[in-house]
Amino acid sequence: MQEAENLCNQMKVPLIIGEYESTEWFQKTAEFKNEPERGKRCNICFEMRLDQVAALARQLHINKLPITNSVVSKDIAGSIVPKSCGALSATNSIVRKDYEALQEIYFATTLSISPHKNINQINSAGEKASQKYGIKFLARDWKKKNGYLKATQLAQNLHLKRQNYCGCVYS
Repeated sequence: MQEAENLCNQMKVPLIIGEYESTEWFQKTAEFKNEPERGKRCNICFEMRLDQVAALARQLHINKLPITNSVVSKDIAGSIVPKSCGALSATNSIVRKDYEALQEIYFATTLSISPHKNINQINSAGEKASQKYGIKFLARDWKKKNGYLKATQLAQNLHLKRQNYCGCVYS
């Protein structure tokens, strides 16, 4: 979480840290703790994370500005990082960018940058939260077009520490 705080401070964007819902996460995932990566436990975690981001965006009445999680952009205006699901610091973001032509709300996650995550699981969880809260999910496979390499290089350039797992205590 410290790296997210440092980056937001460096880029002068507000950071909202969501509730840490470890009890609920452990209750929902206990029977799947021995499953491999990309199993049912991941589905539960993605759904909890993306539900929290979409709910918080709706609660904060973030509207009339598109929301994405392109931390590479120079015109970032805000980020929400839920500290939920037994995870340490994986980022699910709402970042506002000013566009005159586009007046919709989006939310996304950086989890799809990982070569260890199943993009279909992530996008399914995002679409579920999208329908529930009426906010569009920006379904992107961020690892395409050398996205993972670019993210790694960007982290190095910004002197950010990277963890090599999603933050799951079972991984």
